[in-house]
Amino acid sequence: KQWYQRRVPITAGEDKNKLRRNPNKPLPRDNEETKAVANNKTVYVKGLPLTWNMDKAEEFFAAHGKTCYVKLRKNQDTKFKGSIFAEFADQADADKFLAAKETLKIDDKELIVMGRNDYFKSKNQNMKDEKNQKRKKYRLRLCVDTTA
Repeated sequence: KQWYQRRVPITAGEDKNKLRRNPNKPLPRDNEETKAVANNKTVYVKGLPLTWNMDKAEEFFAAHGKTCYVKLRKNQDTKFKGSIFAEFADQADADKFLAAKETLKIDDKELIVMGRNDYFKSKNQNMKDEKNQKRKKYRLRLCVDTTA
């Protein structure tokens, strides 16, 4: 089967005139618990070659375990940014991948590897720090203007 035949959750109805959801692939339950489980199995990888495509990324992650999805992050021009989010099918595979982060290299270049939750924590902290620096600069400007 082609990839789109495996992933598409629809099938032809009994009368072959209508499409319906495949009963073997019900809608996933979207609640906080399933989101938390998915987030724990998702890894962030940065430092990949900008020439990579989806096939290359899936091939890279297949060597480390089965993945549910691989998302190439793109910039505003829809060009690959060099970073990926990948959700492993099993928590054990994700843990193994994160444990091996020191040895993961592409073209003798070390990769930045972290869990999805850790990525967003560091991203939020960086944004807070930048915001605080802007506030400090603004306050310093106000102090200089009022003393003049």
